[in-house]
Amino acid sequence: MVEETRTNPKLFSPFISPEEFAAKGYCIKHDFFTVQECEFFLSRIEDYRRARDVPRIRRESRERSLNYGVIDGLKIKKYLPEIQRLYRDVNQTVNSIAGQNLAPLKNTQVGINVNSRRPAANIAGTTTEIN
Repeated sequence: MVEETRTNPKLFSPFISPEEFAAKGYCIKHDFFTVQECEFFLSRIEDYRRARDVPRIRRESRERSLNYGVIDGLKIKKYLPEIQRLYRDVNQTVNSIAGQNLAPLKNTQVGINVNSRRPAANIAGTTTEIN
């Protein structure tokens, strides 16, 4: 699964030109990953969460309080290398779409992370995002 993602041509062939991206300012690609690919990454993250403590970020605010778990880039590099590869591959795709050489942050700890929020009372499921 991971090796397929790394060499998957859909990650590297631009589906929008840099000019169109510049004019619109965004790009949406439906089915960028298959359901199976998403399930694979989510299961790896869930395995990590079950095996290790995940620090929580809590910040109370009138405008927007924060309360989420975070797996930082150092932990991803050590325990979730497939997420590190995903980040690198997606960055290459973004570069081809933007027509620029955008580089990830050099600080590995903050350059990539996985954030997850527990569901609110009226929302089903945990929200997980890879940044």
